[in-house]
Amino acid sequence: MWDENTPSPDALRICFRCPVRAECADYALDRVDASDAGVLGATGLYDREKVRGGTQTLDEVWDRRLRMLVAHDYEEARAEDFARMMPRIEFV
Repeated sequence: MWDENTPSPDALRICFRCPVRAECADYALDRVDASDAGVLGATGLYDREKVRGGTQTLDEVWDRRLRMLVAHDYEEARAEDFARMMPRIEFV
C-alpha cells in the first residue's frame, strides 16, 4: 500500500486522517535527491512531481486525491449493495 507511485485507496484513507499529513507532505517534497517512491502526506511520486514542477499546488493534489477516494468508495459501496440485493430480486 505504501510502495506505489500512485496512492491506493487504503493508503489515502490513512493519510487523510493523519494529524501530520501536511508535515509529511512537506518532508516528501523536500526530498528531491532521495528515492522518491512511496506515499507520503497523501501524495505519490507523480503528485509530488506536479507540485515541484508548479503545475499543481499541494491543496489541488489533495483535493483531486480526495475526490478520487470518494468516487472509489462510492462505486465500491454500490457494487456491494448490488451484490447484496441481487439474490432478492425475482424475475417474473
